[in-house]
Amino acid sequence: MRVSYADSDTYGYADDHTDHGNEYAYANSDEHADEHSDHHADEHSNADPDAHTDETPTNTPTITPTNTPTRTPTPTPTNTPTPTPTRTNTPTGTPTNTPTPTPISPGSDFYTVAPCRQYDSRDSAALPDNTNRSVTLIGAPCGVPPTAVAVSVNITVFSITGAGGNAVFQVGTANNPTFAWINYPPSETQRGNAGFLPLNGSGQIVVKLNQGGGSINFVVDGNGYFQ
Repeated sequence: MRVSYADSDTYGYADDHTDHGNEYAYANSDEHADEHSDHHADEHSNADPDAHTDETPTNTPTITPTNTPTRTPTPTPTNTPTPTPTRTNTPTGTPTNTPTPTPISPGSDFYTVAPCRQYDSRDSAALPDNTNRSVTLIGAPCGVPPTAVAVSVNITVFSITGAGGNAVFQVGTANNPTFAWINYPPSETQRGNAGFLPLNGSGQIVVKLNQGGGSINFVVDGNGYFQ
């Protein structure tokens, strides 16, 4: 409803009322402004002065893990079977029968003589291969008595020629003796051997060479006898 100026003048309170409204509006506005200002002032005055200061950090303890030892299992020893040795049958060699010369008569006594050369083939002739030769070992020059049944001698072969292979100088008490007294290769130049030899009824030994050809010389040195 619109009020005209005439009405306002008639009643005479319109402007006055309007002014009171404005006064009320300003009053209310100032009053609220003061209250708002006082409220904020109180909040700031009541605030903790240390509220905005830097806080000292609290040291949180670090938990260090404890190393729990790992149990290493003890290995169970493995029983290694001991291999059973395989028995190897070593073939037994067939023994070679070495002919034994005639044994010395039991109860014989040994007598020494001064070392003496009883026989030297160079005084007669060289001994050809595959030939028997009887050698007398009693009497002069060494003085072995005819009652001797065996002698102690050293026989040496030398001047070896024409050997076609390994050679053997054989001795005995009869022709074609089989007892090997000296063995030597075809390249040998001299070799000897010492020992006891039985005598035959004539006070002799028989020798024979087997070297595949050629010939040798030999000597017989005596130093004692049995009787």
